[in-house]
Amino acid sequence: MSVLAVAVMVVLLCGDSASAAADLIHHEALDENGDFLLSWTFDDAQIELEARVRTRGWVGLGLSPNGGMPGSDIVIGWVKDGQAYLTDRYADEKALPPEDESQDWELLSGYENDTHTVLRFKRKLQTCDVRDRVITKDTMRVLWAWNDRDPDDVRGPAYHTHRGVRSSILLRNDIEAESLPNVIRSHDVVMTNTAIPSKLTTYWCKLVEMPKLQTKHHIFKVQPVITPGNEGVVHHILVYKCHINPNRTAAPQEHPGHECFTPNMPLDWKECYQGNLIAVWGIGTGDLSFPSHVGYPIGDEDDGGQVLMEVHYDNPEQKEGMTDNSGLRLLYTPELRQHDVGVLLVSQSVDHALIIPPRAVDYDVDNFCHQECLDTFLDEAGEPVWRHAARSPARQEDENDADQRRRGDGSVT
Repeated sequence: MSVLAVAVMVVLLCGDSASAAADLIHHEALDENGDFLLSWTFDDAQIELEARVRTRGWVGLGLSPNGGMPGSDIVIGWVKDGQAYLTDRYADEKALPPEDESQDWELLSGYENDTHTVLRFKRKLQTCDVRDRVITKDTMRVLWAWNDRDPDDVRGPAYHTHRGVRSSILLRNDIEAESLPNVIRSHDVVMTNTAIPSKLTTYWCKLVEMPKLQTKHHIFKVQPVITPGNEGVVHHILVYKCHINPNRTAAPQEHPGHECFTPNMPLDWKECYQGNLIAVWGIGTGDLSFPSHVGYPIGDEDDGGQVLMEVHYDNPEQKEGMTDNSGLRLLYTPELRQHDVGVLLVSQSVDHALIIPPRAVDYDVDNFCHQECLDTFLDEAGEPVWRHAARSPARQEDENDADQRRRGDGSVT
């Protein structure tokens, strides 16, 4: 029996969605309609970004300390008569931000067509300008805005006609170089023309058949498949591996599914929540690649041949008439890796008891695995469990320092 490797998967807001900026490796739609697409790349010294916005007016991008305008580091640009312009600004209040004396954002290129304005610019991560925010590996509050008109030569940019804020990790953590197997197969676990309800929030479930495999295979990578135009409403996706039940209520592939935990959802679908979590995706994240020595087992003796997909739709504007075919693409191989990977899911119930204090710089939520529960899990596994946890380097360094202080012997766990 192989060693069981447990992966604690942490959803990071580090956007990867479609964009025309092919040489920039990170992408994110900042607004719900996908009208403001941000692409970027970075190294140890600087970041390069491209804003592709559905407007022929000015475009604004900002880094905020808390999601509000005061204290924000802002860049505003536009294209007029074929000439691109870019200004580095800062905001002391909710008003037109004045230009910064130190213009640290550098315009690289800019153009507009019949529908979009595209601006590319770069900046040092740390400029030493007190009015510029340092770009770090932490979650950044990214402001976005635009107006359908270019700035007036005298009064400057007019008040924005569209605006918003999104939390994003611009400097995503380094990950292991991907090692691909020789034989690669894929299977899409997706919705089928599902009508997104016109209400604030919805959890939608669908039972999906898995490939009929005669031998054990390993999933080594999971990719999001998000319906274009739905990037702002598909909030997160969970896929559960169902236990064996030949009598479970099935549905044809074209069936759109049911709202979770409602009378329309078959009761035996709930059994799948007792199975293992195969994969999780959250808005702003990209592909999930397992470490090269582990893979998620499918086609083994515990495989029920079905998975339950749960999609959370976040529809704050309560739009009507939206359909969805989003989900996850599972890449798998018959070339087994050294260890099986499992998922230990530790979470906090999201309710009114989970309140982040105003103006908090950071906020920790502690979760505990009670000894009785953990012992039962280890007994069932019947073998050693190894942890592979996603952590930012800064957070891991803090945890290692804390471990040293607790142990008192100078060693790091």
